[in-house]
Amino acid sequence: MEDRARRRRHGVRAPALQAREPRAPAPPLRRVGRPDPPPLPASRHPRRPGRLFHRRRRRGHDGPRPHPLGGRRRPPLRSRPRRPDRGRLRRHSRPRRRRPHHRRRARHGRGAGHVRGPLRPRHRPRHARPPRGRPHRTIPKEHPMTQPTAKPRQRRPIKRGRLIAGGVVVALLAALGGGYAISQGSAKTTITTAKAATSDLTVTVSAPGTVDAAARVPVYAPVSGTLASVKVVDGQGVKAGDVLATMDDASSKAALAQTLAQVASADAQAAAASAQLAAARAMPHATDSQTSARNAAINAANSAQQAAGAAKSAAAAAKAIAEANGAKGTLTAPVDGTVTFPVLAITALDGSGPKAAAGAAVTAAAPVFTIVDLTKVVFAAQVDEVDIAAVKPGAKASVTLDAYPGRPFDGVVSEVAASSITTKTGGVAFVVKVPLTKGDAVLRLGMSGDVSLAAQAVPGALVVPAQAVLTDGGKRYVFKVDAGKVVRTEVGVGASTDTQTQITSGLAAGDVVATSQLTALKDGASVNVGT
Repeated sequence: MEDRARRRRHGVRAPALQAREPRAPAPPLRRVGRPDPPPLPASRHPRRPGRLFHRRRRRGHDGPRPHPLGGRRRPPLRSRPRRPDRGRLRRHSRPRRRRPHHRRRARHGRGAGHVRGPLRPRHRPRHARPPRGRPHRTIPKEHPMTQPTAKPRQRRPIKRGRLIAGGVVVALLAALGGGYAISQGSAKTTITTAKAATSDLTVTVSAPGTVDAAARVPVYAPVSGTLASVKVVDGQGVKAGDVLATMDDASSKAALAQTLAQVASADAQAAAASAQLAAARAMPHATDSQTSARNAAINAANSAQQAAGAAKSAAAAAKAIAEANGAKGTLTAPVDGTVTFPVLAITALDGSGPKAAAGAAVTAAAPVFTIVDLTKVVFAAQVDEVDIAAVKPGAKASVTLDAYPGRPFDGVVSEVAASSITTKTGGVAFVVKVPLTKGDAVLRLGMSGDVSLAAQAVPGALVVPAQAVLTDGGKRYVFKVDAGKVVRTEVGVGASTDTQTQITSGLAAGDVVATSQLTALKDGASVNVGT
């Protein structure tokens, strides 16, 4: 107890123990990460041998306690103290470990008289105990006290029962995994199939359109002005020569009066020019200067007379035009047919605007009326520019109108427009006309519908369902079914419709191809053919 208390208080051991167990001198301490300070004099050196190391003096303490061996000095040490800096070690040290429980001999029960494990003494042997906690960073790594003696860890033997149980579990898992793999490998994909057959393939092109008249004759106003009256209504039948509307003659009369004024002014200018010419010719010309002046006056009078004559001719022509326009103040029908009122000027985004009416302003550039022949109507379809190359005059067509669902109107293409138009959606299309036979149906202009045009006919083509043909990297292929397995086969493709595709190479008539579950199939996979 005294030895333990002395070591805890002063960090030294009894002289008897020091003599019994000598230790090798420890190397000097060094700081990690910072240079060592310069050495101090021997009188002030904190580590000078023979000087006592005590704890921090408390308040009211007179000084260090006397050494138990006498005096205020401790005997010289042969090794460095076990705890050189107790304050720092306490801050970074680990908690003290509990003493291990040693096995004892069983006194009662089944283990009486037997020893479980090696017997260990209850007392700690008297030898140098290694310091507790982590070593301080100032202690060199090569110091023997900081190098713990590592003992090889002994593996506990595995019991025989656990080995048997583990083997059984592994065998069960392997059996289950193998069975699952076998069941997965034996599962087959059920597909539907179709045979490649020879058939006449017809490629069709669909396009929207409206009912229109076969012939249209526009009626223009003779001059720009205002309509005084309209004599017909929209959809009225007319004969050639019937009066359709009259123009307001006020504008024509004003134009004629202006033209007459221009004619009078031209006559006055011509008379003045003639008088100037006569006066110039009557001038004296006895001397050279008089002759030169007379000639200049005659030339000026002649120029004025020519200009006056030109103005008079222009005024006479304008008078004739004004008189003709005044006489043409009536709009008449050029042919027999039905009169329609087109839009005079587009004033809205939807293409609407005012039509012919009394007081409406008209121009000579826009038609006021249109005469159509309703005995002959056509279906004007707007075919997209992508499909127009396949449409030819004489191709068969089938028209379906929204007013008569389920009743097709058959015909042939009579005209394919040479120039394109712009659709309402901003696309480019070409007008294709198909004459219609009305029969007992009442067809009106503007009825909407769709047309199906036979663009291309391929007789005796080898065809398969369109969904059976797949594309990968620009190449076409099908899954050919042979002996319960599918084989990926590349094919050549010709004409195609919404339901059928022509095969030009890769298949023969009678070959079976898959038509369903195509994304789940792989080359060489086994399949079940469903009905």
